[in-house]
Amino acid sequence: MNRWLFFTACSALAPFAQAVTPAFDRPGIAVTTTTVPAGGIAWEQGLPDFVRDSRDGTSLRAYAANTNLRFGLSDTFELRLFGSPWNYQRLVTPQGRSSNKGYGDTGIGFKWAGPSTSKAFSWALLATASFATGEDDFSSGSTAYDVAASLGWAFDDSVSATLYADAGHQDGSNSYTISPSLGFALSERWAAFVEAGYTHAKGSPDNAVAGGGFTWMASERVQLDLSADFGVNAATPDVQGGFGVSIYFD
Repeated sequence: MNRWLFFTACSALAPFAQAVTPAFDRPGIAVTTTTVPAGGIAWEQGLPDFVRDSRDGTSLRAYAANTNLRFGLSDTFELRLFGSPWNYQRLVTPQGRSSNKGYGDTGIGFKWAGPSTSKAFSWALLATASFATGEDDFSSGSTAYDVAASLGWAFDDSVSATLYADAGHQDGSNSYTISPSLGFALSERWAAFVEAGYTHAKGSPDNAVAGGGFTWMASERVQLDLSADFGVNAATPDVQGGFGVSIYFD
């Protein structure tokens, strides 16, 4: 199953978040360039996220209640805990059908928003470790480490861009992901984004996606999202994305 499903984060929408609420890190591949304010908590929940893929007579449908909890430790530093407490997958092959459910891996991360002398430019670093605590069908099988950087540019009040890069290490092998995205403020409450992503991992086929999504601020502290990325090459799942909610507490 593609790693993007379990480590989703948001695109280039940070400049459009209301002042009382930090920019949420879902939906999308990239992480925003801001952190949760000191003492604040952001709960980002998939309702659910999904992967669908069909090839060679086999069809996979997978769903995950991805959970990301972000805790503001200072004005520029946050702690995050993440996991997928509920997962379900259904596999159809020429030999028959099977389905199962269970819990997935858990992880911890730290995000730091770096200084900038320009109001139009921002950046952040994120380091995470994911532990193989999940059931067999929903676990990567070993500890995975990732270090990512996100660079953001606000062109004006309605258009921004993000460039995201991630380096991962697991089982002695490295992987690399890069993702550019564009964000658009459609109104005071609605925003949209488009993105592309490419991942190279030693010993595995390269994955490439393109897609986007929408967010809606239901209130000052509650955001709903809907997104989907589509596989560009044969090795990538046909579509992955989800519906989710993000809530800020202080």
